[in-house]
Amino acid sequence: MFIERLSFQVNPEAEENFLKEDERIWTSWLRQQPGFLHKISNKFGGNLIQFNIFWKDENANKKAAGKPDLKSVEARFRNALGPVYRRISI
Repeated sequence: MFIERLSFQVNPEAEENFLKEDERIWTSWLRQQPGFLHKISNKFGGNLIQFNIFWKDENANKKAAGKPDLKSVEARFRNALGPVYRRISI
């Protein structure tokens, strides 16, 4: 099993919509990827949202990350939300 961790700083007023749009856009796309197992969302203080994405193995994650439609999925997500979040490293 491989776990991909993504962390985002989200404007406080946009947190619920961020999670809703993530489910609608990103998680629905992930469910179509071979090797995707499940995804857990966590909210922390300081407007931090972290996703743990579980894959069968690292190769499944790399294959999904290399898909040509990945950029269009990100564009749909950004267009749905606007500039209310940024990806961070923790």
